[in-house]
Amino acid sequence: MNCCFVPLKKGIRLQWDITNRCNLKCIHCCASKEEVEEPTTVEYIDRVVDILAKNDVMKVTISGGEPTLNKMLYYIVSKLKEAGIKVGIVTNLYYDYTLIEPLIDKLDSITTSIDGPADIHNNIRGQNCYDTILHNILRIIRVKNVKVITTLSKLNYGHIEETVSCLAGIGVKNIMCAYITPRGKGALNKEMLELQIDKNKIENQIQRLSEKYGVNISSSVCSHYFKSLDNQCLAANKIFYLSASGTLHPCHLYTEYGISIFEDQCFDLVRNWYHNSHILGEEVKS
Repeated sequence: MNCCFVPLKKGIRLQWDITNRCNLKCIHCCASKEEVEEPTTVEYIDRVVDILAKNDVMKVTISGGEPTLNKMLYYIVSKLKEAGIKVGIVTNLYYDYTLIEPLIDKLDSITTSIDGPADIHNNIRGQNCYDTILHNILRIIRVKNVKVITTLSKLNYGHIEETVSCLAGIGVKNIMCAYITPRGKGALNKEMLELQIDKNKIENQIQRLSEKYGVNISSSVCSHYFKSLDNQCLAANKIFYLSASGTLHPCHLYTEYGISIFEDQCFDLVRNWYHNSHILGEEVKS
């Protein structure tokens, strides 16, 4: 089990939420629903991208909320690419294909979610969205790989093989099985969602399905919430998170501390705070 964001060999990987708004109502969502002023001006975006480029950020994963709801998405992607920064997007693909089509060639990675067969997925996501998402995956995958995240829960665990079989059948090569994170709705619905199954058993099943269907299936879990993670937490080291309000944090699941992206030496301040007060995600007294 690893962090959901694979670190780069060189430089920093940053997740940038460009909106908190979303067109779905996922019952396990850990994202913030706070209404904030989004990055919607050229001046603001230019300043942010300049700061990222000067602080060794090599890849930005744009997310939200649903990032396509921010009207400046296309400008943000273009500006990041101009700065020599790789760009990925985490998007639910629940919209008309023409919304994502102009971006496909510019994006270095595209990630979406399928949480089971249509009825289960739609129940988890709060909308009748499965057919639209699958249709968009099919169109994108003709020209670019799409990574699919399946968030494991009591509601879909019994259908994991059916989900993997479907995705492999349409050409998906990379699947990530993510565990419920007890934040936001994930915390509110923890009893209804969280699997009470030994993680070793789950990992063995994932490995078996990967071999059977010839796809790369990984699993992810946050070390801050689950202390069994094998690898050291990468927050405020190889990974940072920029909220839609412009606050820089150690990662998207560790927002207890943050500072404005426009503060002098903001990356160093977040890095120093985190590493002075935490070891492997556990707070220690200084």
